[in-house]
Amino acid sequence: MIDLKIEKALGAALQAFSNNGLNTTKIQEEFQAVFELDSDFLTKVDALDEVFNNHPQLEVLREVFFDLLMINFFSADVKKLEEDYLDSTEWEDIEEQTLDRGTELLNLLLYLNECGVCCDTMASMVLSFNPFISAFTSSWVRRGGFTL
Repeated sequence: MIDLKIEKALGAALQAFSNNGLNTTKIQEEFQAVFELDSDFLTKVDALDEVFNNHPQLEVLREVFFDLLMINFFSADVKKLEEDYLDSTEWEDIEEQTLDRGTELLNLLLYLNECGVCCDTMASMVLSFNPFISAFTSSWVRRGGFTL
């Protein structure tokens, strides 16, 4: 199952490459097939990486599409799983194996989601970003900081 917003985001990202002469229609179908797989999350990650390995000209989108895969998992796939799945050892293993994947934007969105923030209530809430900043900086240091 693929969330409609995710499907539109995939199409928009690939559209930018079609403007450079790349035929993205078939490639978009490959990505949609990955997102619609009835498989566990890590199998989908492997399938996503395979599509990118077959289309190296799209490499700049790899981690952004990983973010989209994760968001799709939270918006569509997780509904099919047990209520406490995100507290399971299986999910902890997934988090550990994908720790260095995705962008920091996804981490921010996940943090806000954990805080229970939605667009309607954000204006009336005061959030502390200290835990997020601490987690971000420790992740950043583990990854080696900036490289020039």
